[in-house]
Amino acid sequence: MTTRLVFGRVSILWTVFLYSFMAYGNADLGSTLKNSLPNFVNLSFNRELIVAATMPEIKNLHCAGLSDYDKLFKIEKNNKEIKISLSKSFDDLFQGKRLRTNDEKKDCLVESDQNFALRMSMKSVAVAWDGLGLRTKDDLEKTKRCLSLNRQRKISSDECAYYLSDVHGQTSFSNRGYFKNLLGWFETSLNSESKNISPRRLPEKDLYVNKGHAFATHFSFYMVDKDYACRFPLMNDYFNLITNQTKISHCALNTKIRKHGGKREFVDIAPDKVKRIDYFLASPGEDMSSGQGHAMLRLVLCPEGFEPEDYGLQNEAEIVNFCAADVRDDLIVSFRASVDDIKLSYMKGFFGGYPSVMFMMDPFKVIQEYVQKEMRNLYSIPIKLTDEEKKRLSLKILEDYWTYQGDYKFLTSNCATETRDLLRSAIQSPWYAMQGSIKPLSIATDLETSNRLHFKFLECDWTDTVCLKKFSHLKDVPSLMVFAAETKKLIDLAKVVDPQIKDIKAFFAEWDFPKRKAAYIEQTEVFLSIKEGTTDETLKDLVPYVRKVLALRKKSYDLSKLLGSSFNFDMAQTEKIVKAKIETAKNAQKFQEKTKEYLVLASQANTLPTRGGYGIPFDNEIVDVDYGQIDKASQEVFMRSTEELMGADFINNNRVQALEMQKMSDDLVSINNEVLKLAISIKKKVLKAIKNEVVIDENIKDKATLIKFLNQQIDVEYFSMNNLSSKDVKDLAGFDP
Repeated sequence: MTTRLVFGRVSILWTVFLYSFMAYGNADLGSTLKNSLPNFVNLSFNRELIVAATMPEIKNLHCAGLSDYDKLFKIEKNNKEIKISLSKSFDDLFQGKRLRTNDEKKDCLVESDQNFALRMSMKSVAVAWDGLGLRTKDDLEKTKRCLSLNRQRKISSDECAYYLSDVHGQTSFSNRGYFKNLLGWFETSLNSESKNISPRRLPEKDLYVNKGHAFATHFSFYMVDKDYACRFPLMNDYFNLITNQTKISHCALNTKIRKHGGKREFVDIAPDKVKRIDYFLASPGEDMSSGQGHAMLRLVLCPEGFEPEDYGLQNEAEIVNFCAADVRDDLIVSFRASVDDIKLSYMKGFFGGYPSVMFMMDPFKVIQEYVQKEMRNLYSIPIKLTDEEKKRLSLKILEDYWTYQGDYKFLTSNCATETRDLLRSAIQSPWYAMQGSIKPLSIATDLETSNRLHFKFLECDWTDTVCLKKFSHLKDVPSLMVFAAETKKLIDLAKVVDPQIKDIKAFFAEWDFPKRKAAYIEQTEVFLSIKEGTTDETLKDLVPYVRKVLALRKKSYDLSKLLGSSFNFDMAQTEKIVKAKIETAKNAQKFQEKTKEYLVLASQANTLPTRGGYGIPFDNEIVDVDYGQIDKASQEVFMRSTEELMGADFINNNRVQALEMQKMSDDLVSINNEVLKLAISIKKKVLKAIKNEVVIDENIKDKATLIKFLNQQIDVEYFSMNNLSSKDVKDLAGFDP
């Protein structure tokens, strides 16, 4: 978007008149208003502007109802002048002739009456400015071309739809794609008129009743609040652009957010800290609510205290690739329905009733939830963004984290639409701005179509990990990261228990706790039977022992992995069992009422409370909360109510089994380590026996050939490059490797 607007006349006349009865010191509302406006805004009107406080007094200035413009001001315009009639109440407030009552201030931000009056008056100027229908030169040319195509009944593109979106309304800004994308506002035949229906740190509670009100309100705060740049930094950049100025602010932007779950530590997502942003996509789940997959974003962050020179990294591309290779320090932006019901209500899911909340998740928590528990694949798809686009997206995420909470609707306001709106705030292309994707895969399709991906993601079926992995080691461009459920690998591991296994979920369902424990006991007994080692010295006697040790080592590893995976499977199944019990239990309603206490506490732990201010908070506005205590209290409530519903035996058995499975898994890891030591300890005996009993072929001249020869002699894949030393090679074959 260019910074210059086009006007019809060459001569500019700007005059501001304010009819008032009493001056407040040396300043009045009219002169203050005039002096506050940037010159570019003044010139934009291209006619005489008259501001007069001639409308009736408003007796109740409650901030909750200030979106009703008819009560605040009236705008009349012709070719020569624009006249704004203000309510006399604002003139009286500005001059000190009237004070707002405590009741009137109840729903308002903390500000002086004079500042409040000036800001309300500034909204009237914003509405008048927005109503001029100004266009950039580029907009005018493209709109003219698109109108011509329409008249000729030729096919109109999405780009034309973008330029013609406000051809009838003729607003300068509020109904234009650029501003709507910054608001995250996208209209379809199914969408409601309001984007944000749940006020959360908004400057006015009814800010998003319509786009015009949002524009005027934001503009008034931009003009009056010296700290606006730290409240809505992305919006501040937008108003700097359209007013053709750079407004200087001396406040310190708080770029830290708090993770959901765990220790809930603060994480800095300043644009320069965010090295890359990926589209983070989960494959479809089994139930209706997850059948289309899940759309998320991944913020690639470097470790705290990271110094590129310590790793020999020379440029930004190397730094980004290095930090992107490890997800531990990253954040996953995930919009979800914040469900406060034990049983999911599909009616609420479709028609509204659950808040749509931006969760800032630890990557490992997301991987555990989708990959390990639900056995779904995750894909981290790098998005092509310029530095400016990455900055805009980072700031939009920061703004929405503190201010946005929508109404989740399965078809029109879901994880995909919320993620889409975030991306559109950064990718300001007319084509992309008009895409109305409502499914997670469609987001990837739009990104690829607009050349925002580094590879042809759509060449593969998005659930085909084998096909997609060809994009995971690309040269010169960021590549795809796949977090696969690895069901095939789990099936291979499960073959140590059942060679006929074909479906891992069916296997876990059948492989209950007694069977798992029996497999563990058998493995332990085998380990104890060979732990003392062997005193035999010949290959004939040593080889069977080596085979036992190697088989034991593999089985210990496989069983430990299976136990861990089966435990995640059990957690998911237990949740299903509890939900099924709720649906059929006679006292389900009683249980839900008791669990409300848990849900309230859990919700408190997911929300970072603040006091005072609006938008992104300053440090002193963030309330310090003991999340550990909240977690403890909520878990106690949940355990008590679950115990009442499911019975004490169910709870105790699950707790005991979970602890015992953890111990069994740890024991198997220890056994695996001990078996590794056994395998190493008998190497000397095997080497000594080979030296005494086997003639080494004199044609063997390299280590790899020697290893192959030795493995053939003992008929076991035992020796490798790592466990045959240079001294061993020289002793056996007589040459230096």
